[in-house]
Amino acid sequence: MPKKIFYIKNGCRETVLSLLLLNSFFLKNTRSILFFISFCLTGYSFAGNCSQTTPTVTLEKKETVLLNFSGGSSKPLGEYASKDLSRSTSGLALKGLAFQASMVLKLSTYVGACAAYNYQANAFASDAFNKELLASNPGITFTTKTTNWNIKGFYGGLYLTLPVKDINGLSLFGSACVGLPKYVTPMIATTGIDMNTGVKATVTQSSSSTSAAGFLLNGGLLYKFNDFFGINVCANYFSGKAEFKDVYISTSNNTFTYTHFSQKFESLNIQAGVSFIIN
Repeated sequence: MPKKIFYIKNGCRETVLSLLLLNSFFLKNTRSILFFISFCLTGYSFAGNCSQTTPTVTLEKKETVLLNFSGGSSKPLGEYASKDLSRSTSGLALKGLAFQASMVLKLSTYVGACAAYNYQANAFASDAFNKELLASNPGITFTTKTTNWNIKGFYGGLYLTLPVKDINGLSLFGSACVGLPKYVTPMIATTGIDMNTGVKATVTQSSSSTSAAGFLLNGGLLYKFNDFFGINVCANYFSGKAEFKDVYISTSNNTFTYTHFSQKFESLNIQAGVSFIIN
């Protein structure tokens, strides 16, 4: 369209200029002068219309990629949080830390594809573990040193968002993702001392790891300060189950054995962070 307007505009001016030159050489009478004036006025009017600025259409910027980074607390649930040693499924997990980094590719205004890396660490309840051992073994004191439970890995899934009416920049979002995270058990080293004889023994269960399916559900609020930056607050629910095989157990008197067990994982993570928008 701009090229066509430029051609017409130049054509109008050439017409006017040509008529002015013709007037110098060929106009002889009043009728010709009037005709020329009328034609010039028409030509100038047409040229003026051609020179009017064409309307500019401004397209609204639409976000195409959303980068989210958040961190917060991780609260274990269900069997993962149970402190009952009489149940082999008890995880004795305590509150810990969680971190998530995600990238959303917007497929439409409300729907996107999500890829995320999620990490969480939960401490092992060594005090509750020692208390249970002492209750079943009176006369022996117990101390336990441990590392954390860890769950870390990549997930992929569907992302949905919905703007909040009457609050500019605020929107609700949610995602459902599945992945194959790595589950890491804590190292547990427990020392028992007989208070009557002073005999001491230590049993150590080594850390073990495996990969298994995991599900991650997210929901929260995103507030955009401008077209490029915002903050987010979210809660995510994690669920998974893993089987650990050939877990090595050794004792201080140079004996060892292997065990295997399965553990169900559930947690509710509350997080806050920043978001970067790429248009």
